[in-house]
Amino acid sequence: MNFNDKIKIEGHLQIIKIEQGKNGSWQEVMHDDSNVITGGLGRSIAQFMTTTGCDEETCGVKEDVPAGCQMRHYQISRFQVGQGASAQPELSSVKNLGLPLTNPEYGGQLRSVDIESKAWLWADDKVPVGLQDFGIITQQGTLTSSLVTVWALDEETANGTLLNEAGLFVENPYLYDGTVGQTGNMPGPNIMVGGTFHSAEEEEKPPVGGAHLLAAYKHFEPIKKEAYFTLLFRWAINFSVEAV
Repeated sequence: MNFNDKIKIEGHLQIIKIEQGKNGSWQEVMHDDSNVITGGLGRSIAQFMTTTGCDEETCGVKEDVPAGCQMRHYQISRFQVGQGASAQPELSSVKNLGLPLTNPEYGGQLRSVDIESKAWLWADDKVPVGLQDFGIITQQGTLTSSLVTVWALDEETANGTLLNEAGLFVENPYLYDGTVGQTGNMPGPNIMVGGTFHSAEEEEKPPVGGAHLLAAYKHFEPIKKEAYFTLLFRWAINFSVEAV
């Protein structure tokens, strides 16, 4: 790629309602539109591009290489769905969902998604937003110059919720390791857990894990999730190169 080339990033979210019947299944596209790519994705790419001390032999997924050289930290690995689109602008500057679902709102043990509970959401380096619950992405692949992420809320998942927003998140581009005080700017006495503020004293121990950044965000017309259908989310992030 030429130094003067510019990477253009675009996204597209499709939401499909799937119902099972005696004579098979039928599908209805509930949403099909482009989405907002947020500053969090740009900051994550910048972190990756400026990491030093990596070469072809050390840059990859091996655990024994320096943390900054592990690709997993810069990958889109989490999602959220929520109910607070009216409280959140659909702009590239957005850093979080308006009202993301909490772990219990995703359902019981029969639900189709794995949840990472009380993980850090960050807005930028040294700027944590708070503790929230995230869905773990398990289906992802590439198509030409696109990264395609898929997850499903099946008949046992998120029932009774009125969904109207969704987001994709990068794993841990600032290499946060869960150590309180690591950045020198951790949250004060009040922290957010699943959209609700709690005093730090209410938490038995500090969370351990990465710090996720919002990479893409989208509003959509409200969908009341019910037990008789599955919602399939298919989110494509497209990368192209333009000459400047």
